Amino acid sequence: MNKKVQLAYVSAFLLICAAPLACMPFFKSDENAENRKLSEMPSLVSDGSINTSWGTEFETYFSEHFAFRSSLVTLDSLIKSKVFKTSSSDKVIVGSDGWLYYAETLPDYTGANAMSERKLYRTAKTLALMQEHFEADGRSFLFFCAPNKNSVYPEQMPARYVKSSAPSNLERLPRWLDECGVNHLELLPLFRESDKRLYLTRDSHWTNEGALIAYNAAADALGLDHQDKKRLLRRKSTDVPRFVRTGVLPLRRRECRKSLLLARDAVQNEPC
Repeated sequence: MNKKVQLAYVSAFLLICAAPLACMPFFKSDENAENRKLSEMPSLVSDGSINTSWGTEFETYFSEHFAFRSSLVTLDSLIKSKVFKTSSSDKVIVGSDGWLYYAETLPDYTGANAMSERKLYRTAKTLALMQEHFEADGRSFLFFCAPNKNSVYPEQMPARYVKSSAPSNLERLPRWLDECGVNHLELLPLFRESDKRLYLTRDSHWTNEGALIAYNAAADALGLDHQDKKRLLRRKSTDVPRFVRTGVLPLRRRECRKSLLLARDAVQNEPC
């Protein structure tokens, strides 16, 4: 390689490295795109004295404001997902066929966070006391938990993650719920029996089909007269009512917090 080619190569490299800084005044970051407030340019003088943290503060400022940031971040995510089959976010696991999974569910998938029998019992006891609180007020109580996406669809999980062969916390909890008399609903068997796709491929939320199964099962368990709301299947997932979408009974937050605190105090005072 002759000197002219080497000089051109080095010059192009330095130009590419300097471009994000040199172009900052002309290509500014958009706070709306970031959905957060970005840091401001730090001052060399703070409260009448030299700002000794200027270097660290400028590093933060530059990392949030350098030119072409949004495009480069998008390109980085695209390369990682398409070429290396990984995610640029540590909160997301990239599976096969474009499936995405929530990374925080991984310990449950691998069995790394298995609860002791004592913890499962205390969980059930807390729910029993919450149920007692609401029933004393003349209301019904039903506990159910939305299964993790990878509990229903483990086939698209990366092969490097080995699914535990032992029952999960969700599968072990019903025994203690029955023992403590908690009115509960098990969605996991219902979801596994369905031949429909019940979770969004690139999201951790239910599809309308999944929401409909949960809605009908919960209404049946509570003995409520209801219609099979198949019209939900014609709606977009974001249009599903909050109760159906989240699987949470419509209790007022203050009431739910009060019953939880009462139950927590009662369980903590129980001898182990």
